[in-house]
Formats: sequence, structure tokens, C-alpha cells
Amino acid sequence: MCNKGLVHFISKSCDSELYQHEVSHLNTLMKMRHQVNHFVSTHCSSMWSHNYLIYLGVKDMMDFESVHMEYLTDSLHICFLSDETRTVASIIESILQFALDFRSCLTAGVWDVEVNQQNLLSKLSRINISQVLSIKQKFDKNLNELHLCYLKTPKHGEFGLSCFWDYLNYNKFYSDASNEMEVSWFLSF
Repeated sequence: MCNKGLVHFISKSCDSELYQHEVSHLNTLMKMRHQVNHFVSTHCSSMWSHNYLIYLGVKDMMDFESVHMEYLTDSLHICFLSDETRTVASIIESILQFALDFRSCLTAGVWDVEVNQQNLLSKLSRINISQVLSIKQKFDKNLNELHLCYLKTPKHGEFGLSCFWDYLNYNKFYSDASNEMEVSWFLSF
């Protein structure tokens, strides 16, 4: 049963507060799963989208060396391996670790079998929701830190954090969420 079908099944079959609580947890899980998947997919595709066609216009070995050195320099920024991007690399490494931690929360076989009312609670109870919520909080905090780094970096250039953030935040979801987090943090004082 797909995640959407599972939510529909839960909402149609049960009106008790216990089940509504489980629906809330399931929604959190699905949102987190989507965010993690989007981040990892974007990260992988942005790192490898660098254009190899730059070598086609090479005239001689000196030109090749010059073009290749430029490519290597760009690659350091694309992969966040330069000294200037060390902070960004650390944040991305943390986010990727949270993706692995999130995966470990979902035990094998949780979504495999047809769901009925009796085994639904059993399946959902195998997920450590407090751990998921903790990971989500850290994941969101690190995305906010990444957004702040993006705001501090120059917006020119076709590679690096600016390009990665544009891929990640194509629909402004993360920047809007970061702005909401900053406002709610400010209002709490």
C-alpha cells in the first residue's frame, strides 16, 4: 500500500484520537521522507551536472592544461571541497548523516504488508517517532543554516552554493520555511 493510500485508509477507517495521532505521525514521516529524498537527489544531481563539454574547444596541450585547471577549481567549489566552502560542506555532511539516521528509524518491513486496522498500530509503533521528530528538528535547523550561508555568499557564478540552493529551493519552500522559523524564534523572546 502506498503512503497516500495508507493515510486515506487511516482517515476513513478510524475517528478515534489515537488514530488521528497516528495520522499526524504518518504525515510527519512522509514529509520528512520527501524532504530527505529531495535534498539527497538535488545534492547528487547538482554535483555531477558540471559541464564536460568545456574540453571540446581545446586547441593544444597548453590550452588543455588551462581549461583543465579551471575545471578542477570549479569542481572544488561544486563539491564544497575548497577552504571557502568548508562550512557549507560541514552542514551538508550533517544533513546527509540525518538522512541515514532517518532511514534507520524505519525498520525493515514496515510498509511491506497489506494494512488493516489491527496491524496498523503495530506497524506504526515500530517506528521511533520521537527519534524521527528529533532528526527532523536537526534537519530543519541545518537547512536553515545552509540558507543563511547562501544569503551570505555571492549570487554570481554558475556553480557552488548559489547554484545548489537554487536547485534545492526551486519552489521557495526552504527559504519560506527558514523565514518562518526566524520569525517564530524572534517572537518567542
